[in-house]
Amino acid sequence: MSLPVEQNLVLDSAWSLNLNGKQPQGELWLKRVSGDIRLPAEAGRPAPLGLKAAQLNARLDGGSLRFDTNIDSQYAQLSGKGSLPWNGGNIDMRTPLAANVSVSLPSLAALAQLSSPALELGGQLSANLALTGPLGQLQGQGNIQGSKLMLADHRTGIHLGDGVLQAHLNGRSLVLDKLRFASGQGDVVASGSLDLRDAGPDAVVRVALNKFSVFDKPSRKLVVSGNAELSMVEHKIALTGRIRADQGRIDLPKGGAPTLSDDVIVKGRKPAEPSAFASLPLTVALDLDLGDRFRFVGQGLDVELTGVVKVTASPGLPPGARGQVRVVKGRYKAYGQDLDIEQGIISFVGPLDNPVLNVVAKRHLSPVGAGVEVSGSVAAPRIRLVADESMSEKDKLAWLVLGHAASGDRDDSALAASAGLMLAGSINDHVGLFDELGMASRKERTLANGTVSPAEQVVTVGRQLTRELYLGYEYGVTSADQAVKLAYQLSKGWSMVLRAGTNTSVESRYTLRFD
Repeated sequence: MSLPVEQNLVLDSAWSLNLNGKQPQGELWLKRVSGDIRLPAEAGRPAPLGLKAAQLNARLDGGSLRFDTNIDSQYAQLSGKGSLPWNGGNIDMRTPLAANVSVSLPSLAALAQLSSPALELGGQLSANLALTGPLGQLQGQGNIQGSKLMLADHRTGIHLGDGVLQAHLNGRSLVLDKLRFASGQGDVVASGSLDLRDAGPDAVVRVALNKFSVFDKPSRKLVVSGNAELSMVEHKIALTGRIRADQGRIDLPKGGAPTLSDDVIVKGRKPAEPSAFASLPLTVALDLDLGDRFRFVGQGLDVELTGVVKVTASPGLPPGARGQVRVVKGRYKAYGQDLDIEQGIISFVGPLDNPVLNVVAKRHLSPVGAGVEVSGSVAAPRIRLVADESMSEKDKLAWLVLGHAASGDRDDSALAASAGLMLAGSINDHVGLFDELGMASRKERTLANGTVSPAEQVVTVGRQLTRELYLGYEYGVTSADQAVKLAYQLSKGWSMVLRAGTNTSVESRYTLRFD
């Protein structure tokens, strides 16, 4: 027996038929004796259906064919019985059917082995249906129910639990009375209908979210509320609605393996298949409100965002957006420094992936407000150094990198050394080991024991424990002096510094500028 799946079934059968005359009589039964069917599963490893029993009985009684069937497997149980006119054996799509079918899935957890190992399922499903009408246009009546439904994707952190399904068949329509899932402190409720028409199915699903936790992981958390509607009419799909983030945190990974650009083709490697969504006739009009508790961390940024963006998409066109996202507060790591974002506006006026930037970030507690300004678009950004006072570009860079104005050849060397360590600093920014990795210039100073420590270049490695408290390690390039540094910034001009190592010292610094 040839089936489109792997199988090693052993069947038993018997029949007693009399097809002579106008009133054929007889009986046929087919029964599984042993063997199983293997279904395709994740990673190409077939999974057994787990057949326990399968039997089909058919009886010819005059002008009608009556049948009943029972199938029992590890995934589901199905039983049904019905009849249809014999018509001399001429059965086609116009032949009327009358049947009753019962289906039960006592544990959806068993279905997880057919999909990804990261996917976890749970709950029960059952259906009791009555089917009538021509085989080509069956009409259905009956209820579909689900309880204790659960779906969890451990890769994304999505977890849907305490699910309840209530639906029913009405003719050629599947009516979704209620589908509810709980997640976090809220829930999501869906309702709608699917009409099976000859020209193609039409569907509409309305979704209401109330403090619903989309995913909940240490690095990714999103709680949303709002309403949305997904409809399909004449093979066209539309998504509309408004969603607000009650709470959100998105942490991008610190680093990862490099990827090839889109214009690189590797010989012998199959090209990536396009996303199934790329060819969907999808129209989108969705308002996304970030709320007032949305945090983004990654690529040197640690910011709290707010704003509303209207996302739109049409078949065959790239997605677009209109609206503004503002930075409420945050920091940006650049040039080995933690910069405070004083102004941050991201404006969407066209393509979703190319917003306009207007960002100003300044060094923390800088006396002159040294920082950077980013403008233009994401595809063509413009970056320039800024300061609250009028000064040369060299001084702006010195204040940003060194924390004081350039003062001759010595600071030129310090800037050059800092530029030489910029690559290491940028790698560290991605990996996230330290808050500071670079080269600093230490001026000549007199120690407590009366000896003079000459000026030299110092390699610094450190971590900002809080906004004011800093812990670091310093190594003198010339003297090989080593020290652990603990600094506390009391205000813009006043700080306390403790060093313990080759030489121990305590400093109280107050900076008063006269320029």
